[in-house]
Amino acid sequence: MAKDPQPSDFVLEHAPWSVSKAKAAAECPKRFWFSYILKKRADKVNADALVGQAVHKAVEYMLAGYPVSKAFDAVLAEFELTSNELDRVMNFQVAAQNFLDKFHRYSTRHNAKKPMIEMKLAVDIDGNPVDFFNNKRGFLRGVLDLSCLFQGTTHGLVLDHKTGKEHDLRYFQTQFDSYVWLLKATYPELTGIQVGINFLKADVVRFGKMYDVTSAAPIRDRMIRYLNEATLEAEKSFETTHITKLCNWCDHISYCPAHTGNDHGKETTQKEGAD
Repeated sequence: MAKDPQPSDFVLEHAPWSVSKAKAAAECPKRFWFSYILKKRADKVNADALVGQAVHKAVEYMLAGYPVSKAFDAVLAEFELTSNELDRVMNFQVAAQNFLDKFHRYSTRHNAKKPMIEMKLAVDIDGNPVDFFNNKRGFLRGVLDLSCLFQGTTHGLVLDHKTGKEHDLRYFQTQFDSYVWLLKATYPELTGIQVGINFLKADVVRFGKMYDVTSAAPIRDRMIRYLNEATLEAEKSFETTHITKLCNWCDHISYCPAHTGNDHGKETTQKEGAD
């Protein structure tokens, strides 16, 4: 009988994890080093990321009861946007309103309870819920854009908002796994959790499978296997840099040695890491 998978020493050392953190380690160990070891942050957020954050916030306001115009006005007052970024954000107004209408109809049809917005959840290695900011006990954490439970059932729903292009839902499998594990830990009575993506740019909501969460053990095992595999290269060396099209969205490209051609950048990184 196969043993339950256990996290590697590297995974345990650098917990708590999120899917985005694990992807950073898999895509470019150097970016993982900059982002999660040195915790360096860019002076200016990438335009695509900034637009996405603003639209997410607007949808959050709308779900809380703001009319679409006031929700977007509130966001524009919070975010410093260029004229191009502002136009891009405002172009999402119709899709945001359409989503809200769809969600209200869905909620009524399925007798949903009050939606839970931007839930910050975390679990320990055994899948017990812990405080989101508990770095000592936390193993996996995430922020659920939108989730809800249903009256008279033991089922729940997790929806994620995306402002980029539409992808096949298989692309988000690990993200779904992480959110389902987190929601199950918070509401252990759940036996089924539906997942889906609100593709705002395409103005469409796609639903994935209904997870059977009678037991969370299979999801926990998949997440541990994923984290072990995603971090293999970073565990060997933080110096490995993968130059791909993703570099254009990286916060660290201006001082990454692979792009500056400056070996001193490596020396500086090592010095900062020792401080």
